[in-house]
Formats: sequence, structure tokens, C-alpha cells
Amino acid sequence: MNSGKRSHFTRITRRDRVPILAAEVREAINRAVTMPLAWMQIDEGVRRVLVHRFPFAVLYSEGDEGLFILAVMHLRREPNYWAHRTADTEGDGK
Repeated sequence: MNSGKRSHFTRITRRDRVPILAAEVREAINRAVTMPLAWMQIDEGVRRVLVHRFPFAVLYSEGDEGLFILAVMHLRREPNYWAHRTADTEGDGK
């Protein structure tokens, strides 16, 4: 049933999605800051908060000075690429 009219839905281009993704990542970080223990612990000292509307998550750990963002990761690509970063969160950054 195609009447020849353009759909009122328009395709969102990749360029248009970038600011939306950035806003959703900021919102996920805000949720983590507000409720740091509410999100799934995926490794010792590492928690994951999901990004709404996109297949991404923010991985973070808690420290004395606040949250340390380890990664903003795509949920379907290289799921453990961030693991080497956890050693830097407690030591001298080496």
C-alpha cells in the first residue's frame, strides 16, 4: 500500500546520530554519578551502565575522588578491549 507519498519518518544519517549518541552517553554518566552502585558489576571494581537508544555502555570504577571512566564501549565489538585499563585506576598511572 504505497501511495507515492514520502513517509513522515525520515532516515537519521550517521552525522545526525553523533550528537544524540553524545547526549545519551552524558546521561548514562550522570546516572552512574547519581547512583554508582546501582549498575551491574562486570569485573572486580568495574561497573557498567547502559547507554539508552544505542548499543553502547559506559564502564567505570569508583575512587576516592569520584568515578573513573574506563571506556565507552560498543556492546557487540571487542568486549574486553578495556580490561588493561583497570590497573591504571589505582596505581600511579603506569
